[in-house]
Amino acid sequence: MKILQTIGRYLLRNLMEINQIGNTLTGGSMDETISSRIGKAQVRRGGTWPWWHPINVIRVPFEMVDPDHFVKAIENDEGRPLLRPISAEVAAMFLIVSVVIGALSIFGTF
Repeated sequence: MKILQTIGRYLLRNLMEINQIGNTLTGGSMDETISSRIGKAQVRRGGTWPWWHPINVIRVPFEMVDPDHFVKAIENDEGRPLLRPISAEVAAMFLIVSVVIGALSIFGTF
């Protein structure tokens, strides 16, 4: 059981790092997660996204598992962009691609 906890912590740390790298590559702060960035955009928009918005591809599954995930993930002490930031939508698409590549590599198909 201890080995499973160790593996779980290792995977979680690596997923968080991939998330932060994705945010940095899309012009965000290097220590902020994509979830925090999407949460800030969601708050600025009044808490809603139109049903047709592409960000729903990532938002809806996370919100089904963890309601208000993005708002709870907001890191108020992070987020000063180093470059002109790319939109939260682009950051979300990077997260989707990262998760797919990570899943493929875990299951040995990539």
